[in-house]
Amino acid sequence: PEIALHGACEGDLERFNVADLLRSLLNGKPSQVVTMRAGHGETFGSCAKKLGESQHGAYPVVDDGGRLQGTVTRSQLLAVLVAAAHGVQNGEGGGIQYLELLAGAEAAAMDAAGSASAIDSCTNDPRLSLRPCDLTPYTNASAFSVRDAFSIHRAYMLFRTMGLRHLVVTDSENRGVGVWTRRDLMDFQLHELLRPHHGRSCGQVDITQTTQSN
Repeated sequence: PEIALHGACEGDLERFNVADLLRSLLNGKPSQVVTMRAGHGETFGSCAKKLGESQHGAYPVVDDGGRLQGTVTRSQLLAVLVAAAHGVQNGEGGGIQYLELLAGAEAAAMDAAGSASAIDSCTNDPRLSLRPCDLTPYTNASAFSVRDAFSIHRAYMLFRTMGLRHLVVTDSENRGVGVWTRRDLMDFQLHELLRPHHGRSCGQVDITQTTQSN
């Protein structure tokens, strides 16, 4: 739960910001954030394609300008696709109710075969693939996010205090530029970030952290 820095680098995690760690994690490559478009911006086919091509636990939901509106979890999206594949309507007047969604999300997360079948159906069935998928009822508009200028240490404390699994990173115009997961804050990732700076500004550095799970 704690990060301890010893030696001359004691303030490093406060000095470095979220953008620094994102660059370190990406090894200089441009960030390619997988997002879902708000409202009727997605179809069942496009949602299924994004789920099939990535394994993220959650996705930022953005408007047409890329500005963050909230997040939606993978299991919730799978529940929506499974329901659609079984003929449940989506959208005003026919959407999946929230409690039903939660129950469906839990079942979808446990049924890999059913989820794979739903993704396939929503991708390849013309009756489903082109149908608009309104994500508004399922978007968590209260999801935590931080600016890319946020310090790593404070972002870590937010993860720890709130028990987060993912955290969306935005730029000055509130556009999603990355997503942090708990894995990104493991000690070896922080070592990689600080290593280039050890020789010129730090002595021996020891970063310890007791978090073991993702």
